[in-house]
Amino acid sequence: MVKNVAYLTPVALNFAVGEEVPEWVQLLPAAPHVIGRDGRRWHMFDPSVVVSRFDPAKLPQVDIEHSSELLAPQGMPAPAVGWIEALDVRDGAIWGKVSWTGVGRDYVASRAYRYLSPVFRHTQSGEIIEIASAGLTNNPNLEMAALNAAQYEENVMDPAILEALGLKPDSFCCRRRCGDQQPERQRAHCAQCCANP
Repeated sequence: MVKNVAYLTPVALNFAVGEEVPEWVQLLPAAPHVIGRDGRRWHMFDPSVVVSRFDPAKLPQVDIEHSSELLAPQGMPAPAVGWIEALDVRDGAIWGKVSWTGVGRDYVASRAYRYLSPVFRHTQSGEIIEIASAGLTNNPNLEMAALNAAQYEENVMDPAILEALGLKPDSFCCRRRCGDQQPERQRAHCAQCCANP
């Protein structure tokens, strides 16, 4: 049995206030490589393998901040705010159909939580093989495009910092990797990752 479990925080749950809470949400970015902002790396050469391992008799839980993985084993409460009822591959990415509880729907609709973070099992070589659960969170780890352009545009790096670093405003690194960090972290990160564009 594979025991490697990874906790990730990738997916923006972006929709206009008053709109219906999304039923289908992206759980993993497009294959083949999944890279966390914290530097961890995994791969998913065949996303259909992840979908094929989905067991509808044992629905993965959606919780708050991975409480089912972190708190429940210690005997602490970890109530579900949703259940992943199906998986699908869309353009190489894994999407999940979520049945939200009333509390989960309220958290997402009120924007108390804006991101969904999957927990997945992987082999020792880093091949993603199964979605274990997911958690609502506000601290994303994976670099994935938001589900709407407005969120992506809001995360553009400060132009003054770009100028000080001698970078162009449309720099891929600074728009995708540094956009949501605090200015002092942006400088340090860009100096490191953009040194050899």
